[in-house]
Amino acid sequence: MIENYNSKSYARWRNAIFKRDQYMCQKCGQVGGRLNVHHVRRKNAAKKYSKDGITLCVSCHKKPHRRK
Repeated sequence: MIENYNSKSYARWRNAIFKRDQYMCQKCGQVGGRLNVHHVRRKNAAKKYSKDGITLCVSCHKKPHRRK
């Protein structure tokens, strides 16, 4: 599935996660700055965007995506 990061539904989901997490990285505690939303569970076609997200700073977001 190709992700459309410019869609309104994605923007609403992303903003809801940021707001819920108070714009704070849930790993290191950084507030504000460059933040990303990380999908906790993989998306599927039936449930494109769920509340399964977490706010992470750029540094912490890179860690789960690194290949070993």
